Amino acid sequence: MIKKILLILFIMLISSEIINGQQKDERDKGPFALQFKILNLLDFASFKGAAFSGKYTIDELNALRLGIDVFWYTDVEDIKTVTTDAFGKEEEKETTSDYDVEIDLFIDYMRYLIDSVVNLYVGIGIFGGLRFFGGESEEEDPLGKTKAESLGTGWSVGLVPFIGCEWWFHSNLSLSLEYQLRLKYNQSYEEEKTDYPDGFIVDIVETEERRSYWWVYPYRIDLGLTVYF
Repeated sequence: MIKKILLILFIMLISSEIINGQQKDERDKGPFALQFKILNLLDFASFKGAAFSGKYTIDELNALRLGIDVFWYTDVEDIKTVTTDAFGKEEEKETTSDYDVEIDLFIDYMRYLIDSVVNLYVGIGIFGGLRFFGGESEEEDPLGKTKAESLGTGWSVGLVPFIGCEWWFHSNLSLSLEYQLRLKYNQSYEEEKTDYPDGFIVDIVETEERRSYWWVYPYRIDLGLTVYF
């Protein structure tokens, strides 16, 4: 909700600047900048990724942007199920743990359409990433204990065209609103091993899975803060 309000305020400020015109250009725009994405009123992350995002201004109309995006996910669950029927109670226990880590590197080229306090820009970015994921599970019932574990790796590459607007509200500070589209190719490989209880017809099952696919989708709209120095 707060982010939506900030977006509306940003659009109103930009419209006011365009309609009324800027009286004085006091920008002190250095060649280097750090960028932060505004998540809510007091929460900031890097503009292009969770780890780092920076920008280098080549000249008045051209810039390069670099970002490292780190995504991680962990989940641990303990489930206990007790079933009661005419034959008595039956108890089942299940424990699972999963993890997923992805590291992406972004490099963007930005082209400013105008050089003013309120700027419009377009650009294209390329990215590549590595992914590591896996998990373990253990299920126990009256028939015995079943254990499973999986381990996987993957990689991805793609393009990110974008368009945005940047407004300098201070000599070395600016706010930007940016829309991105993502075209992404993924490939992954996963091995899984399941160990069944003694007495089963099947003792151990090992599987391998390879996947490759394309994604084309609207990625996100970012409201960001840039600090020039």
